[in-house]
Amino acid sequence: NDVDFFSAVRAFVGRIRKPVLQLHLFPSAAGLRLYQWHGVRQYTPRTVSLLTRMFNDCSYSRLYRLGGAACNALHTELITTPLFARGRARSERRLPRAYGERVRAAISADSASVQGAPSFFALVIHSHARERIFG
Repeated sequence: NDVDFFSAVRAFVGRIRKPVLQLHLFPSAAGLRLYQWHGVRQYTPRTVSLLTRMFNDCSYSRLYRLGGAACNALHTELITTPLFARGRARSERRLPRAYGERVRAAISADSASVQGAPSFFALVIHSHARERIFG
């Protein structure tokens, strides 16, 4: 339960009253199509903001979009589609040697503009900051 988890973290952060830096990775709404059965929960900036509101009195946060259209297309091409076509278990599939190069190219392409359908979100929460480390 996400809300219970974040409530427990919030209680801890409030209790220690020391600087805390949190990093949370969330699958985006595009993840349902990309990852299929690997998870049932996907997030949007709006749903993430419901969690970050718990920290408003002692923290500031920033939500980053990771990946996008090019990364999602590459994942579909090289992982999702072959997996379903062959019906193989995850451990049995082999990625092409050029996978690393293609992933770097996809990340570069997605980084050129704001992506409407990121692959993931990265949420950074900085609590009890003595100095802000990001804006």
